[in-house]
Amino acid sequence: MTSGALTNHFPSDSHESSDEHRELPEFNLDHEDVRLSPGDPLMIIRREPQIPYPMHTHSFAELVVITAGTGHHRVAGQRLPIAAGDVFVIQGTRAHGYEHLSDLHLVNVLFDPALLDSPLYDLTRLPGFHALFSLEPKWRGEGEAAAHLSLDSKRLDTVMGLVERIEDELRTGEDGYRFMAQVHFLRMVGELSRWYSGASHPGARRLSRIGAALGHLEHHLDENVGLDELVAISGFSPSTLNRAFRRAVGLPPSAYHLRLRIRKAADMLRTSDMSVTEIAGRTGFDDANYFARVFRKTMGFSPSVYRQRGE
Repeated sequence: MTSGALTNHFPSDSHESSDEHRELPEFNLDHEDVRLSPGDPLMIIRREPQIPYPMHTHSFAELVVITAGTGHHRVAGQRLPIAAGDVFVIQGTRAHGYEHLSDLHLVNVLFDPALLDSPLYDLTRLPGFHALFSLEPKWRGEGEAAAHLSLDSKRLDTVMGLVERIEDELRTGEDGYRFMAQVHFLRMVGELSRWYSGASHPGARRLSRIGAALGHLEHHLDENVGLDELVAISGFSPSTLNRAFRRAVGLPPSAYHLRLRIRKAADMLRTSDMSVTEIAGRTGFDDANYFARVFRKTMGFSPSVYRQRGE
């Protein structure tokens, strides 16, 4: 059931609102500061215990797993309570810190966000993937929609088992260790995404509903998807859904879907010998001339010129 009343659960997409929540970091952590080699897209750092840490940013992403104790995560002008079993993602440009800690232990999984740009097959169909790795990090501490994942002891043990496997691979450095470390990390991503999809917290459910709409668009690039269809999937009113998409991806649903379809068309132009008309049809355009106009507007070149340039 759609509900315009849910509008207030989402932070505003205005620049003024974002400025109100922004806190200046005291410093930035770069790859060199944590000895994260450019050739190693993963690193595990255990904080046992975690000490109070000032506001900071970093040039990598973090998957944070709280293993014991309690404390507060400071982000977006808020102090969010955290405890054993909590899992959340910090995007590098988001200033954050830790304070009011009581024997807090955590594991930081440092990763290159490009790892999540690799072929993920049907993982992006999971609403929890978009919610945990994209939406919640952006909205963490802003409004009621932000909701990290909380694991029971059995699921926490599963995650820690994967952490240990990653640590083993990185420590031994045997041939193929980078590949195997990424395999274990991506399995962790998959498990966490499934668990977030089934989370019962109201904030998590709201984010998962946006994630469901995002996933639907990403897996229907061969057709035009109307707003009514996304409203039915998400359960939000059109205005709330439009505002949520603008906050999440910077565009309303229709424009975001159009951009995805054009990007798919660009990939097909680079990697196949299909005609422009055939590519237009495979990306949901019935009119090849209209496709060519939209492609030129988006990519800066006509489809034929883009193919010739080998962009």
